[in-house]
Amino acid sequence: LQRLKGMRRVKMPVLPITSDETLASCKALAHQPGDTFIASYPKSGTTWVQNIVATLINKGAEFGHVSEC
Repeated sequence: LQRLKGMRRVKMPVLPITSDETLASCKALAHQPGDTFIASYPKSGTTWVQNIVATLINKGAEFGHVSEC
């Protein structure tokens, strides 16, 4: 977050089905340096992107399902 200091904060677009509770949970989510977040609209290829990112992170190593990475 250090590199974000001084940058203008932009409100992200949310789906009409997104609740205040979901947004609060996202804000409270504990994260570690090096964590990767993939966020997208439903049915926009999220699983496909998750697999691409997992392949890049694992340098092409085989894995069964993206949740196993």
